[in-house]
Amino acid sequence: MFIYTQSDEVNLTTRHMRTRDSKPSMQGEFDMLQVSSPSLDEDEIRAVTAVLRSGMLVQGSQVARFEQLFAAYVGTRHAVALNSGTAALHLALLAAGVGEGDEVITTPFSFVASANAILFCRARPVFADIDRETFNINPHLLKQAVTKRTKAVIVVHLYGQPCDMDQITGICDEHNLVLIEDACQAHGAEYRTKKVGSFGIGCFSFYATKNITTGEGGMITTDNDDIAQQSKLLRSHGQSEKYLHQILGFNFRMTDIAAACGISQMRKLDELNEKRIRNAAFLAGQLTGIEGLAIPIVGPERKHVFHQFTVRVTSRFGLSRDELAAALKERGIMTGVHYPIPIHKQPLYRNLGYDGCFPVSEQVARETLSLPVHPGLSDQDLRYIVQSLKEARNGSHCHQACMCGTEAIDKLPQSPAVSCASTSLARTGNARVPKGTIVRGQVDIGEGASIEENVVLGHRDDGVLSIGAKAHIRSGTVIYSGVSIGKGLKTGHNVLIREETEIGDDVLVGTNTVVDGHCRVGDRVVMQTNVYLTAYTVVEDGAFLGPCAVTTNDKYMEYGAKLVGATIKRGARIGANSTILPGVTIGEKAIIGSGAVVTKDVPDGAVAVGNPAQRMRGKAATRSSRNSPVEAGEQPTRSRS
Repeated sequence: MFIYTQSDEVNLTTRHMRTRDSKPSMQGEFDMLQVSSPSLDEDEIRAVTAVLRSGMLVQGSQVARFEQLFAAYVGTRHAVALNSGTAALHLALLAAGVGEGDEVITTPFSFVASANAILFCRARPVFADIDRETFNINPHLLKQAVTKRTKAVIVVHLYGQPCDMDQITGICDEHNLVLIEDACQAHGAEYRTKKVGSFGIGCFSFYATKNITTGEGGMITTDNDDIAQQSKLLRSHGQSEKYLHQILGFNFRMTDIAAACGISQMRKLDELNEKRIRNAAFLAGQLTGIEGLAIPIVGPERKHVFHQFTVRVTSRFGLSRDELAAALKERGIMTGVHYPIPIHKQPLYRNLGYDGCFPVSEQVARETLSLPVHPGLSDQDLRYIVQSLKEARNGSHCHQACMCGTEAIDKLPQSPAVSCASTSLARTGNARVPKGTIVRGQVDIGEGASIEENVVLGHRDDGVLSIGAKAHIRSGTVIYSGVSIGKGLKTGHNVLIREETEIGDDVLVGTNTVVDGHCRVGDRVVMQTNVYLTAYTVVEDGAFLGPCAVTTNDKYMEYGAKLVGATIKRGARIGANSTILPGVTIGEKAIIGSGAVVTKDVPDGAVAVGNPAQRMRGKAATRSSRNSPVEAGEQPTRSRS
């Protein structure tokens, strides 16, 4: 545990002590704190030296041993060692049968190899925007990007944080898509205690900056015998035995030198990850509450292994991202920008005709800054990073004083006559937006949407709000920044939808309904008047909530309490005036009677009534489409909670 006192902030006398006046004429004049540093010692040197002395340098016994160890660690039947993470992505796609004419959905916010590997196969990358908190692909937008040509999905566990694998595997299962995990930054990361790289075809990198390294190297992990066999053929010129070439392949082999280093690194991986997690916890604890600095958020039931500790430097910080990076460099602290240009805006993709708008990726590309978090940092190094960042910000008061009115940035304007703020951007396509609409931050509205008067869109000048095509938003509605809404939303009057909520396609939200922050609402959900969804509630496709149905959270008013929402699964029907307690799951196609108070989980297809709700005998009868809240001819799609 770190013990941090105020005296630490002024009595740093380590070799890293620097002041604002100690500006070197050249970087080498004192040691810099690097943003990344490989963790190598005598174990790796001995292992590599032993291979060199053996004379057996190319793919051999060390590679085979490394593959066995890595497969056992990830929890898959096979691992195939390669010479880079890019090669892993390339061969995973080829082994899965991806080729010309196919589409592969991935994120626009990653290292370019995540998309380039698709081009290598003569397939077409299709981008789906990211979640602003986790930086990972947004499952709702991924689902909207699926077409009849979609063959596969590449999800990136960016910076070491797993994606929402329940939703993503559900989408892939529903549409029969190949799932490829770009886990190049996520060695040892877990989703619900299951390691990444074991949900689909895993692709790892062992580049010098990764959580473990072989200098250069990569690995494919899979439970599929055919994928493993095809990958082995492709990595070595399509060769099944010496000088017998079955298919056109590549020279993507790993050397025994690299594998020996990897075996030694594997023994330390969990320890190195724990140091990263510990360092990240300290930085997050010390930097929380600094205005304009958004620290990393770890999603529920995820083990984040912090390949990078990436903050967002927003407009309220007082310095731009690049100004902060320069100020830290003056103090001897190197930082990184991962990544300054989204993939769809790279010249390569511009020349290929990509001109889409992915507002969250574009925003975070302007704001992200990676601070040192690697295992080689000492406690004093970490305290120095915190102190230096605070000093840099405090030195920007003159700049802050010129930012007219920003102290009230989070307060909604009181007058509906106020239109878009000067720092706001409304991309409206052919949407009808009245002159008096209040817009804060970046708001993207799809084609054919209709916005009535006295509507507030966004609540932060540095926020992003996305509303799909053909939405109809009635007067008095307030939608916060950070919300992502699919096509066809229809609201009643005076609806409130709070931050970081995701809403699918063709959703109806009744008058006076409140959808609190961080909720997930699927496709074709119907919420009638005066419904209240507490924070972190999940409502799956085709669910129906009657008038005055509420989910509650008994810890809602406790400061710092971890909020837990309810889960209402696919096709469930919630009667009027019902109350669902926190953490309760309502099963698929279950029915909750009017006025019920639900205190425990309700199984799939069950009927529960009363206070407290009791399960009735038998199962819910299937209703015809004529009486269902789901439109006739539309069946709820499968989803995983």
